[in-house]
Amino acid sequence: MSPPPDVIGTLLVGPELFPALSSDVPARRDARSIEARTNRTWPVFRVRETQPVTIRTIPSNDGAFVALVDRITGDESFASPEALTRRLRRLFPRALVRDRALSGEGPVWYVYRDGSWRPDVNGPWWTQAGLPRLVVDDGGRLVDANHLALGLLGLTGDDLPIAAVELVAPGTLPDATALFGIVRRGHELNATVLLAPRGGEVIAVDLRAQRDGRGVVGVFRLASDVDVQVVGETVGAAGISWHGRGKVPTLETHPVEDVVFRQYASELLASLGDATPERLELALRRLYPHTRVRRIDGDGPWQVIREAGPDEASVHWWRDESLPRIRYDMRGLILEANAPASRFLGRDELVGHHWQEFVTPNATDDVGPVLEIIRRTGVAISRFRMPTGDGDLVEFDSYTTADGDTLTTVMRPV
Repeated sequence: MSPPPDVIGTLLVGPELFPALSSDVPARRDARSIEARTNRTWPVFRVRETQPVTIRTIPSNDGAFVALVDRITGDESFASPEALTRRLRRLFPRALVRDRALSGEGPVWYVYRDGSWRPDVNGPWWTQAGLPRLVVDDGGRLVDANHLALGLLGLTGDDLPIAAVELVAPGTLPDATALFGIVRRGHELNATVLLAPRGGEVIAVDLRAQRDGRGVVGVFRLASDVDVQVVGETVGAAGISWHGRGKVPTLETHPVEDVVFRQYASELLASLGDATPERLELALRRLYPHTRVRRIDGDGPWQVIREAGPDEASVHWWRDESLPRIRYDMRGLILEANAPASRFLGRDELVGHHWQEFVTPNATDDVGPVLEIIRRTGVAISRFRMPTGDGDLVEFDSYTTADGDTLTTVMRPV
């Protein structure tokens, strides 16, 4: 039998399991014995003097996540699974810790990186063409990124290089720094994390990162169905949801004339179930990147603002014939497009393609519900953004009318 693992603070770590950390954290021996029933293949820490807790991390093959959980539970103590959940959600908004004590065994906490076990039914999503990609060098500087990554992060090519820490969510700097070091040492990362684009709002992204000859290379996409805890930022009423109260909150959306935004926000709220203002906010930012959600007063309505600034006056800007104009059916198939539309979107061929081909990656599933809302309302004024043929993000006001089974959208660049 191999010798017992070293004790690092309150966490037991076998160096054969975490070789990346064995040289970084000074080990010390703990004279207290650990019960024989403890599973030595997993990290263990004590909630109380007589209660060792085994940690099982899911997925177990994400070396970077496992090592970060190891570091956090080694440096800090947690009285309950909920406490560890709150700590991990500073950086991993889907993280969930469950106590799964079995008869005749000591307590075991399952740390789910994504909130539950998830099969990879679509294969590696990060191999998809057209996704945002970036490179961070060993000094922690963002040195390269494609057009779409720059746009989502609120940057331009002239901003590079930039310290990557400038883009981490409030309150996550120590964890983000530790995670970067773990990936830099050779662990691959595949997780949902929070980012703070320059001049924008916190967003949740699915991130795949690994080391190669250039440094740490990351591929990401906008995430969906996440809950979030942002430290140091007041977003709605953190941790307060309407689930179980028997009444869905009323939404006050701005601008008031954007019927699509109001209806989409209402339907999205209903689909989220146990929703909080911050969770609705993150979900809306997949289509509306500047959204802010506020609880107005106690159990009162939630204020949902599409972007900062006063509501726009109802001027008939869409009557300008020189503006980009596209006609398409309810499936999103583009039937007609004028020359200004092709120039604005940077695509020579629009007719015969679908809207879903041109939206931000991972937002394609949102197109159908939005088109259905527009069909029901008949006329809609809203604001969206999408990548051009070169990958640059463009933002535009849209005026859309429904005529039977076809829709016509006029776009005004913002």
